[in-house]
Amino acid sequence: MMTIELAPKIRLGTQSRTELTPKTGGYFKLKTFLSSSTARIDTSLDKQRKIDIQLHNEKAAKNREILKRLINAICFLAKQELSFRGHNENKYSVNRGNYMELLISTQEFDPLLQEHLYTSTIFRDTSVSIQNDLINSIADVIKHEIFNEIQNTQYVAIMLDETTDISNKSQLSTVLKYFSKNENKIVERFLGFDDMSADKTATSLFKHVNRVVEKFKIENKLVAQTYDGAAVMSGHLNGLQSKVLEKYPKAIFTHCYARVINLILQQSLECNKELKIFFQGLNSLPVFFSHSPKRLKALSEFMTKKLPTLATTRWNLLHNYQKILDFQNQLYQESENFDTLWASFTENANELFYTLKESSDKSSIEIMNYLSEMSLNSGFSEVYKLAQLISTIPTSTASVERSFSSLKRIHTYCRSTQTQERMNSLNVISIEKELVFKLRANRNKFYEDVINKFTEKEGRIEFEFK
Repeated sequence: MMTIELAPKIRLGTQSRTELTPKTGGYFKLKTFLSSSTARIDTSLDKQRKIDIQLHNEKAAKNREILKRLINAICFLAKQELSFRGHNENKYSVNRGNYMELLISTQEFDPLLQEHLYTSTIFRDTSVSIQNDLINSIADVIKHEIFNEIQNTQYVAIMLDETTDISNKSQLSTVLKYFSKNENKIVERFLGFDDMSADKTATSLFKHVNRVVEKFKIENKLVAQTYDGAAVMSGHLNGLQSKVLEKYPKAIFTHCYARVINLILQQSLECNKELKIFFQGLNSLPVFFSHSPKRLKALSEFMTKKLPTLATTRWNLLHNYQKILDFQNQLYQESENFDTLWASFTENANELFYTLKESSDKSSIEIMNYLSEMSLNSGFSEVYKLAQLISTIPTSTASVERSFSSLKRIHTYCRSTQTQERMNSLNVISIEKELVFKLRANRNKFYEDVINKFTEKEGRIEFEFK
């Protein structure tokens, strides 16, 4: 019989398995270990290593539970557009800021959070870096959800506008408009503010649009772009809209109609002397009463509401001045035949949707809803696509303007030193609070997504499982 040398003085052919030396027995144990797909060689060879991993995972699970409490506090403060930090946040301060005071008030009913606040030495929730990383992680989860929605839609429009914040920086607001299949309606999603103080040329703005298009993969879905009347935006030769149209031919440009109609009405009324005097007098009333507390007190005794102040219009008139004159002349010429023109228009509009009995007096969004409710999407697929396309094209930049209001409430004089990234993330959470509410409906997934984003940051090993 052939023999195999496994160890000194040991022959497999002449000895039973029970008589093998420890060295040979180890061979069979190692072979059995290697055949196992779930075993870890480091823990099997070192019991202390196994204990260390178990203790680390227990600590990581506990830290993740603490993070859920912190995420709740951040979502609340960001949604309410409140400040986080206080002037003095040490343990002897009577006011440690909204963030810490909210956690302190919550820990009275949460033993886990209470233990953490009083005993933690490494992972401190008061850390600025942890606070900023959590804020940015929540904003990243929101943007990722927007990205997923966009991948399931056919048409996307982009809207831009610029304003100056309290720090005298030029902030460019970006909003995407598209049809959301999850909510079955047209939505306008805020993406954030970008500091354009260094360069506000059409080329710089075009680079920004390209970054947004590439990030959200909408090269073949961009069908419209809407800006104000500034030459750098709306210029038909070297403006932003011409550069975007050159690279994305389907992205038609629409001027903000809210601004256009405001300019038309303003210039039309100035042709009438009596109306001009009337509106000038009306606009001067708030100024007259606001300069004297005594006058304002006397006025309040007769009025239940405060007089609104005049909002100055920053819209570019020169770009639309000729259009205003043409429209004004046309009104004079066609004033006598207006009834005939209107009747002709309504007749043609009725014939446009002759296939749908109840669609002649509905908007494109109402047509989409009607087809969805009646389950006629497939039967009238082209009409549905057309209605979706028309609804996606913006008629104004009102949503972008509304983001400026949030900016003024979050980036105040007392909070003007916060970083651009933190300010941007807080605005995303505040403006998209409805989307945050929808994401938090599945709390476990929302927490897991935010924590996973958080653990991707540098130096977050105490939150990762081994």
